[in-house]
Amino acid sequence: MITFISCRTDMKLDNKTLLVDSTLIFNKGYKDFGTNLILNTEGTFNYEDYHYSDYVQKGEPSGWITEIRGRYRTDSNKLFLIPENLLHKELFDFKVVVIDSSKYIDCDSLRIDTDFTIVKWSGNIYLLSMSKSQDLRFRVNNDFEKFADNYNSGSEPRWNGNYFALRQSKIRHEKLDKNQIPTKYRDYFLDSVISVVVINVINDFAYDSLFNSSISEFEMKGGENIGIKEGMTFYGMDGCCIIKTMKVEKDKSYGLIELCPNQQVACKIGDTLTTWNIRDNGKYVP
Repeated sequence: MITFISCRTDMKLDNKTLLVDSTLIFNKGYKDFGTNLILNTEGTFNYEDYHYSDYVQKGEPSGWITEIRGRYRTDSNKLFLIPENLLHKELFDFKVVVIDSSKYIDCDSLRIDTDFTIVKWSGNIYLLSMSKSQDLRFRVNNDFEKFADNYNSGSEPRWNGNYFALRQSKIRHEKLDKNQIPTKYRDYFLDSVISVVVINVINDFAYDSLFNSSISEFEMKGGENIGIKEGMTFYGMDGCCIIKTMKVEKDKSYGLIELCPNQQVACKIGDTLTTWNIRDNGKYVP
């Protein structure tokens, strides 16, 4: 497991510059993989993508690190990375060894996000990208959609590995300044919890060849009239009853279970689901 540690816990950052008097380490990831984005004081950056293998030979872990180096610049609340060099590192006997280095080439396997919006909330600093990518639940969306989902469910500001963040050990409970969020996504960040009730289950809506199972569509009472947006996630008390909305009408919405495709019965007619994940995060406290 990779542990990420910031160089300082009292860092200062305004929305005009990231050129501070201490290196800042932003990170994202989970368990055996993760990524560091290190912003250095002289305006350079290191982008370190870690891949650790579960296979251990003679008590020695294996893995590799892809590191991209370059320069960065800022403009108001924006951060721009300018990649220049690429290094490939291997892990041998608990030591990191540089295997190869070259000039950075923008290709699919090496492409990284280079444009970020800086968002500050509850003592944390987030770097959010508009680029679509896969999150830890294998959904494809951008960082603002991921952040909104975690904000609404209650997993933020404590932890989430789906986007770059520099987190403080002590959380300050404060209201999110939505002016930092692009206008298009501000309505995704809810001021209060939304609840829906499952009113119909459409069996065999689709077939998932990966899991060799049929997928049901769930019809829920509540739609645009109560602020539901396409892509919002609703949580039930069962760990597999997690529905992401696919289509939203005036007073109804439709969605699919995100996980546990072989357990479609996890959500039943009459179940109440909320945007706040009570099961994992406890009772909502405004």
